[in-house]
Amino acid sequence: MNDHERQVKLMTFDDVEAVRSQESALLCRLSGREVWVPITDIAIADDMLWKAGDRGRLILSQRAARELGLA
Repeated sequence: MNDHERQVKLMTFDDVEAVRSQESALLCRLSGREVWVPITDIAIADDMLWKAGDRGRLILSQRAARELGLA
């Protein structure tokens, strides 16, 4: 793990549904709202969301969560 990875703080959102998918983003339903999340902002995890219809955990950096209005 490099210094940058140690400094990145992650936020976890459980029970998220991927409603729609495009090449570069997923429309995710969480906390009573729908938000387009860039694929590049989604942290890799065993149960990560990949495509429309997926349900699971969404892990984002605090920065990305703030930019999407989730934090």
